[in-house]
Amino acid sequence: MKLSKKIASKITIIFLIINVVTYFYCETYLTKSIKNIEISQMKNSIGKVKNIINHDILSMSSSNLEYSRWDDTYKFMEDFNNDYIEANLRDLASLQQQNIDFIIFSDNEGKIVKDIAVQNYLGINDSSAKKKITEDIVPVIASKRQNEMSGFISTEKGIFLVSALPIVKTDGTGEPRGVLILGKAAGSNFLYRLSRDFNLSLSIETLQDIKDYNFDKEDMSVKFDDRNSISGYFLVKDVFDKPIASIRAVAPRDIHNVAVKDVHSFVCILILIECLIALAILILLHQIVTKKIAVIKGFVDEVSATGNISSDVVISGNDEISELGNKFKDLFINLEKNKEEMFDNQEKYRQLFSNLSSNFLYNKVLYDENGEPEDFLIIEANIAFTKNFNIKKEDIEGKKASSVMPWINRDIYKCKEFLKAMLSENQHKKVDSIYIEELNAWYSFVIYSIKPGYFALIFDDITEKKNKDEMIIKLAYYDVLTGLPNRKNIMECISKEFDNGEKFSILFMDLDNFKEVNDKFGHRAGDYVLSSASERLKSLIDDNVVIGRLGGDEFLILKRHSNDIEEAKNLAQDIEDILSKPFTYYNSEISIGASIGISIYPDDGSDITKIISNADKAMYNIKREG
Repeated sequence: MKLSKKIASKITIIFLIINVVTYFYCETYLTKSIKNIEISQMKNSIGKVKNIINHDILSMSSSNLEYSRWDDTYKFMEDFNNDYIEANLRDLASLQQQNIDFIIFSDNEGKIVKDIAVQNYLGINDSSAKKKITEDIVPVIASKRQNEMSGFISTEKGIFLVSALPIVKTDGTGEPRGVLILGKAAGSNFLYRLSRDFNLSLSIETLQDIKDYNFDKEDMSVKFDDRNSISGYFLVKDVFDKPIASIRAVAPRDIHNVAVKDVHSFVCILILIECLIALAILILLHQIVTKKIAVIKGFVDEVSATGNISSDVVISGNDEISELGNKFKDLFINLEKNKEEMFDNQEKYRQLFSNLSSNFLYNKVLYDENGEPEDFLIIEANIAFTKNFNIKKEDIEGKKASSVMPWINRDIYKCKEFLKAMLSENQHKKVDSIYIEELNAWYSFVIYSIKPGYFALIFDDITEKKNKDEMIIKLAYYDVLTGLPNRKNIMECISKEFDNGEKFSILFMDLDNFKEVNDKFGHRAGDYVLSSASERLKSLIDDNVVIGRLGGDEFLILKRHSNDIEEAKNLAQDIEDILSKPFTYYNSEISIGASIGISIYPDDGSDITKIISNADKAMYNIKREG
């Protein structure tokens, strides 16, 4: 017994050292790795917030460009006729959708000519804030030191996001008559929108609050607040590249807390396993009498042959071997219990697999006569898959994928090399998006190699996300009202034609009598006429004709492969013909016309500005001649 106690104490000391080393390794190195992950995730989240803010600035600049580079705005800054405001700025829906709060018209001396609150519930009502923004920005643009200023600006009333551009003619010519400023308050509503999109708690910190923080080259900083939260900061610089504040993002430390919990659980399980191992070792130490070992061996042989661990072993006597026999009996009883627990755990994992929200298939690879993968057998499918695809488990399990779902074999299993490489390397492959024609939906797929010849297939419907991404692209390149290519889109199309070096025509079109439509029937009638006219114009669009809306009632038409002026004139005549038919608006007939100027590349200009300017001049000559 002394030897047993001595060995037990040695085992205890060894296991204790193992536990201490394991615990401190997990606490030190694992925690450090987790912190690096948390910092990376926080910087990634901050980067996404910055990208959204930059996108807002870009959208504001795009909207500003439509108003500031416009002949009507240019004229308004000369005569200050309020009809311009009534005709063009009564319906501010597009600006409201961008959460723009105010519009300021300023002359070149910084005097505010007109300011408009875009949001009914928000805006700038404090003259000092208006004056501060105007005085800081207008002198820089008026002096032509900068053609555009976009970004943050700080006032006593808060921080604002602004876009400022000089007011010039539509073609970009003419001496600037002032500055047009669009802006939004970077306050609680602005931060709430970003917080909602990224599931972060956002706030603005003053420079005094962050003076001791170290920002990296990307103007970011991350700080661990405590065991439960982490904060990320990115430096906010104004339009003059001067730091004015910092936006703070706070997120819970979910990864850290789960990891700490898992480490503690792991150490507890390790201690439990070590205790069981120590117990088994102590039991084996009692095997010191050889003549009774045969009895125990016979019992073990019987168990090995039959697999029945519920058999009993009977060893008479009160000695240590008899005690060892009883210990064996207890051991196999415990094994039987563990076997039952193992079956219970298997059932739990099966339930977890069945209740997984993603579509899940467990499969076996089928090989051809040359040992190359050619198909796979579906072994098991989860509940989510059977519900989403309206198929019974018995109709798919045990069947070849190619026979029950040919789209899987065609679209996912694209080539033998793909599956073969994944299985040989024991790794996983991800396919971000594939369109399944039979299902009329987009899916993302992840394929995991489980063991040689077996793999798991997990896939989710991402159609809604795909549609949202496409909608964002459409908003960036197409006019919201008419559905036609916007100014940016049509300009890019024309620029590409210069690179091709082939002849093409530019038609600059302005709708006749459109102002009278707005004056007589109202701005909505004008929008209706623009939308309806655009629908008619779309009938002329083909591979060689691109029609885009510049803004207001001005349109730009690109005619590719136009070898002479007659082709352009024929297209202009077609446009006039389809617009000559009256439009019916609430039982009223509205008639408009079109004045169209034409320029030919390279005859009428060798760059985009010149050729559009000549087409614009030709249009105004036609309009002037009636």
